[in-house]
Amino acid sequence: MNALLARLALRERPLVPAALAFAAGALMVAAFRPLGWWPLALLAPAALAGLWLGSRGAGNAALIGFAFGLGLFGTGVSWVYVSLNQFGGMPAPIAALATLGFCALLSLYPAAVGYLQARLFGGDALRACVAIPALWTLSEWLRGWLLTGFPWLATGYALVPAPLAGFAPLGGVFAVTLVAWLIAGSAWCALSQPRRVFGWALLAAPFALGFALDRIEWTQPSGAAVRFSLLQGAIPQEMKFDQAHYARILATYERLAQT
Repeated sequence: MNALLARLALRERPLVPAALAFAAGALMVAAFRPLGWWPLALLAPAALAGLWLGSRGAGNAALIGFAFGLGLFGTGVSWVYVSLNQFGGMPAPIAALATLGFCALLSLYPAAVGYLQARLFGGDALRACVAIPALWTLSEWLRGWLLTGFPWLATGYALVPAPLAGFAPLGGVFAVTLVAWLIAGSAWCALSQPRRVFGWALLAAPFALGFALDRIEWTQPSGAAVRFSLLQGAIPQEMKFDQAHYARILATYERLAQT
């Protein structure tokens, strides 16, 4: 496996691992709703970790991370184009360029993770199981805060149906993200050195612990039950900001509030 990754990451062919990373990032979007194929939220990071560990130099690792980000955000944030063009009235070429620029900006986060894990850490196991999970989780946290934040497509959100959701009460979505990328790195260790029990144990332990944590009742009722209702008028997006429909929208919510 290591030999295969090394051949894919030759300096003479840097676009090959970048293309694979782009595909992995695009496939990871299917882990989120509405498809909800949550295992892809583990397989895609495992593929990225393998490409990073097989790359030569921090520059190539940054390129691989950037390509993964373009695949992830270019596929999962394409709705920005619809918002700008269809509802914001922006001309199609400008909206497409703005969306591409926005996705490229977001892709700088995985590019930075790729660069730092290759530049600052040595040893494949350390990078796979410690550096990459920690740096990726930090990058998602920063992305959710810097410049007002954009926490869209955080890894942990895709894993709500999985046993790993049991980690959420301990540290929110970022705890789930950290464990997911730890599993991805452990998968690489287990597959690259299948005779070592440590890698397989590290791969299985988070699932068992997450399953156990999911069985814990973290909260207890206090006081009398409170009833509430949530109103959703299902107003089409093209009507929501049209003044000609304001009266109809208000009437819809008035009717819902009285029922």
